[in-house]
Amino acid sequence: MRKYMFVLIIQFLFSAVALSGENEVRFVYSGFNFYIPKGATVVGAEGGQDNFTFFRFGDDKGKEYLAFTDITNESVDYGCSAQKFYAHLAGVSGPSTCSNQEIDSFKKILVGDSEVGEWIGKHLTSYYFYNDSKSFLYVFGKDKAIKIDSDFLSKSVLKRIIKEYL
Repeated sequence: MRKYMFVLIIQFLFSAVALSGENEVRFVYSGFNFYIPKGATVVGAEGGQDNFTFFRFGDDKGKEYLAFTDITNESVDYGCSAQKFYAHLAGVSGPSTCSNQEIDSFKKILVGDSEVGEWIGKHLTSYYFYNDSKSFLYVFGKDKAIKIDSDFLSKSVLKRIIKEYL
């Protein structure tokens, strides 16, 4: 038993050393490589239709989180493609055929006093809605749509999450 414990301790120490110096961890989700900050204290996931994964970085439930949701098969009727809808909300597209009712509803939730914009890469496009209290990043590529949201990460950290594609 002592031998077994010794091997586990050595393995743990080598793992910790191998990861030290890096400020982020690669997280593979729905076919994408994301780079999330180290230090999550809780990780949770719900598979199935929701396909939701979250990381909590503090001790308070529901605070200091980073969440990923695959919205590819979301049933919301935007009146246009999901990508065109979020591009319109982010202010990077012209007149839209999207549902005005949905646009008005989402503007209240997403846009408000948020900084909005677009990050375009070779293999994906993302639209961000950033403010100090809650931020959203909608990522489109590989025939997938992913929503990333957080209540504490900076805009630059959100951008680093998708750095492989920019």
